[in-house]
Amino acid sequence: MGRPQRPIDEGGGPVAEFASSLRRLRERTGGRSYRELSKLANCAPSTLSDATAGRRLPSWPVVAGFLRACEVSDEGPWRERWQAAADGTRPPTRAGHVPDDPATFVGRGADLDVVLKRLDRSRLVTITGPGGAGKTRLAQRAAHAAALDHADGARWVELSDVTDASLIPRAILSTLDIPPEPARPPREQLMDALAKRYLLIILDNCEHLAVECAKLVRDILTSTTTVSILATSRRALALPEEHLCPIGPLPMSQAVALLIERARAVLPGFSPTEADLEIAELLCHRLDGLPLAIEFAARRLRTFTLAQLCEFLDAPSSLLRDDSGVRHRRQASVRATLEWSHDLCSPEAQRLWRDLSVYLGGAPLAAVQSTAGPEALGAVSELVDQSVLVSAGRRLRMLESVREYGLWRLSSSGKLRCARDRHLGWCLDYAENADAAWYGPGQLEVLNRIREEMPNLRAAMDHGLSSGGDAAVRGLRIAVSLWWYWLASGLIDEGRDWLERSLKVCGDAPESVDALWACGYVSVLLGEIGRTRELCDEAAASGAPKALAWSALIRGLTELVSGTLEQAVELTADALSRFRALGDAQGVQHALSQLGITRAMGGDQAAAVSSVEEGRRIAAAHGERWHRAYLLWTQGWLRVMGDDPRTALPLLRESLRIQEDFADRRAIAANLEALGWVAAAVGDDHRAAILLGRAHWHWSDVEARLFGFAVLTAHAERHDAALRERMPAGEFEEAYRRGSMLSTVDTWAVVDGF
Repeated sequence: MGRPQRPIDEGGGPVAEFASSLRRLRERTGGRSYRELSKLANCAPSTLSDATAGRRLPSWPVVAGFLRACEVSDEGPWRERWQAAADGTRPPTRAGHVPDDPATFVGRGADLDVVLKRLDRSRLVTITGPGGAGKTRLAQRAAHAAALDHADGARWVELSDVTDASLIPRAILSTLDIPPEPARPPREQLMDALAKRYLLIILDNCEHLAVECAKLVRDILTSTTTVSILATSRRALALPEEHLCPIGPLPMSQAVALLIERARAVLPGFSPTEADLEIAELLCHRLDGLPLAIEFAARRLRTFTLAQLCEFLDAPSSLLRDDSGVRHRRQASVRATLEWSHDLCSPEAQRLWRDLSVYLGGAPLAAVQSTAGPEALGAVSELVDQSVLVSAGRRLRMLESVREYGLWRLSSSGKLRCARDRHLGWCLDYAENADAAWYGPGQLEVLNRIREEMPNLRAAMDHGLSSGGDAAVRGLRIAVSLWWYWLASGLIDEGRDWLERSLKVCGDAPESVDALWACGYVSVLLGEIGRTRELCDEAAASGAPKALAWSALIRGLTELVSGTLEQAVELTADALSRFRALGDAQGVQHALSQLGITRAMGGDQAAAVSSVEEGRRIAAAHGERWHRAYLLWTQGWLRVMGDDPRTALPLLRESLRIQEDFADRRAIAANLEALGWVAAAVGDDHRAAILLGRAHWHWSDVEARLFGFAVLTAHAERHDAALRERMPAGEFEEAYRRGSMLSTVDTWAVVDGF
């Protein structure tokens, strides 16, 4: 293997992380010398060695040669990471992607090596330690380093926002961009989805759900062979397969280095003397070497000297009291530091800290202003300066230990119920404003903002429905305002559960009328035809014009699904008339889409095309995109079946691009199916088989092929059989297999290639 290389600078950012990944790749593939690798890479040994030094980024040809020498077949993920390092940033963060830590990584280098080595040998590694020890930050570093060891990368699942154990499988599914499949347990769907992935899943903050997490992790490990788990928790999951990586205080030299590094962030040019270093070591000893406590202390150096900080910690004052019942000395150090930080805050900042602790997953600035009034900005700045609040894009978050302390303070003050009521009020306004904004040009932004806020919205609905009275009605109104979200996100079964619970708690309230038809909408998509009819009949009995229109539309959908097309046309046409009378453009668009599909199923192609085209015009006039993509898809397959396949291409491509933005896998699969029909119709059977393989890869993660529409599934089965018959033996299977493995970029190359 040659002589050992120098360690890579831990704080070197993406370039250093990329170099570390190359080193690990070399070790995993036999640890051959750079001289041996150079013969296969067509590069000088020194060039390959420099590529893994972490001082500068190697050129892509050098990286490609390195990968070739290490027999890496799929360069795509490496190219993406290399490009991100070249840009000076990691790939953009979105749901499920490992978050970046803007702070430099000080200490824990040996712990990081241990975690990575155990991940190489074991499929379950748990980082344990007290609150404030730095488990999350260590897991982030490990995940970034180990992501390229897994073909499908790493997915980050934040569990501190999850309060209901039954939502853990759904939380993991959401990081995979897979919508829950209606009428199927999320746990079962998750196992199927993971079976075909080579993936690292990070479960952060498991302690409050440790038993449930352990059961799910055991299921994942036994039902898959290529999925690994990295967990962080204050206690072990207690599974036989688990490899523990306990962390505690930083070694004193690293603790002092962290204190000095963070001090320089608030005091640029800070240059400690020998005496300062001695006091810094004493201070770190008082803080038990815990990173969170040290970072909070460093923030105080803007106001106090190192010696003064030590005096505060030595004082027999309330700063060191631990009224919470936490007896562990290290945990008491964190609690004491938080108490100290709280006492140094202004009364306004203290109040804001307590009030914001009821928010899960952070809060946007608008929520902060709603909670504390227009004067909140000063308190926000104060809490950010003290590291109580962390600015994360357009949101403000608290570390879980910090939030727990604020919640304890709030509960001790007797004002927890009032804070939760204010939180409920803000969430109701947020949900109703999103409902009003959904049908328009900003749909994707509205969807993403609601998706981001779901931990808060769930907590608010639960609080309201558990409290009864007016609070329960407000919880119901949130569930109703999210009717479109339950459809667009695929969380149909969760929506049904919230709406049914709302009706059970406050079914006599006037506001429950909209909950009836909304619950009917999600119920029919779950195949609960009888329950849907009951709900729609009850909603229609209210006589409310809006309820009459939506109930007729949903009843029409039940008849369409049941195959009674004449009744489906009659009911949907009635709904269309009612929506027109109300001036409800969204309802008109939904009714025209459903009417078009129903008429097409009945063989009236001309009327179907007319309905769909009118629906498209209305969508375009309002800037609506999500439902418009379904209209484009419908118009596309109508043209394929009408022997005009070439003109279907631009329609289906546009629909696919829209639904890629919305991550609607049902619509993506349906579009790929129809594009495969176009390819076959123009004589490109090989491309048709590739597209079919990709479509089926998506369908297997969601639900019945082509939504279970009998006419479409019959057409698809005839298409599949004819394609197999025309193609030479083995060629169909190979093209189908290739399609099932395509990346999104490669899928678009196939879609745009004809």
